[in-house]
This record gives sequence, structure tokens and C-alpha cells, in this order.
Amino acid sequence: MWDLVAPERRFDDDVLQRLSDLRRVVLEVAERLTPPDWSLVLTNFLPPHRSPTVIDVHRELAAARGCRLVAVVLDCDREERLRRVVSPERGGHKLVDPAAAAAVYAEPQTLPDWPELTWLDTTHLSPEEAAAEIATR
Repeated sequence: MWDLVAPERRFDDDVLQRLSDLRRVVLEVAERLTPPDWSLVLTNFLPPHRSPTVIDVHRELAAARGCRLVAVVLDCDREERLRRVVSPERGGHKLVDPAAAAAVYAEPQTLPDWPELTWLDTTHLSPEEAAAEIATR
């Protein structure tokens, strides 16, 4: 979805609202059409100024499909995060400006208070190792 939006407009209120509307439709389709034995992987970054309730729809989707929710917070050492931000492997809609990333990381992030929520420190893990660890949960 982010590829549809010019980078300089990605956090405009009207853009975020439209993308939220589109995401809601996609999740509704997933609820109605996706077989319950299929696993769905949904990823989010919760900006510090956003309520953690914006991802409640993921929990609701799992419940509506009768599926188990595996909610994992990927954590990483701050310096390692800033090093990764400028990595050529990062692409798409991800934040790549180290100064902007430092400002975002300086603010406290509010997460939902879910019993299913677990943490995974990815500081010393490759993406493949992190995925393998998540698959065991």
C-alpha cells in the first residue's frame, strides 16, 4: 500500500486515513475468505504518537477466524537500529533517514496490554533467524 504514496506524503493525516480504510477492507476480506488453517502475518510499526488500539483489529481478526494470535514485538539495541536504518537491504516504505529514525526512537512507544504479546530481541539475529524464532512461538 505504501508504494502508492509519495514518500513526502506518507504521514499526512489524509493519507493515513485512506490507508487505514484500505487496510480495514483487506482485513475484512481476510476474515471472510481466508481459510482458518492459513497463517496470516501482519506487520506494523506503532509510531509513538499513535494509540496502540490501532492494531486491535489484528486481535479481532484472529478471534473471528478462530485462530491463535502470536503478537511479537521486535526489539533491537538503539545503536544497531540506527545502523540498520541506512542499510541497502532496507527498502520499500521503511524509514531510511538516520536523523528521523533517532527522533522516532527517542520517543516512548505505547504497546497494547495483551497477554499474547511477547518480545524478541533481534539485535544479533538475521531476518531469517528472527523469522525462525517467531515460527516457534
